[in-house]
Amino acid sequence: MEDFSAKVVQHELPPHISESWLRELRERAAAERKAEVLARKILGKEDPADLNSRFIDHLMNFPPIDCEDAIFDRHAE
Repeated sequence: MEDFSAKVVQHELPPHISESWLRELRERAAAERKAEVLARKILGKEDPADLNSRFIDHLMNFPPIDCEDAIFDRHAE
């Protein structure tokens, strides 16, 4: 059995990217995520985690389609 686990390889940063710039970018992205979550709460929108479960619920409750089973065959004649 093969091991398909991800391997992280870290290289040196290019000269035009500094550690402080990356840190600032991460902080800005975290602040934007917090602001988005807060805005969703204020506006009464669902959490992104809820959206996935609601999508699955909609798929599971989709009305049946009246059609021939042959249209789903891979090699229909």
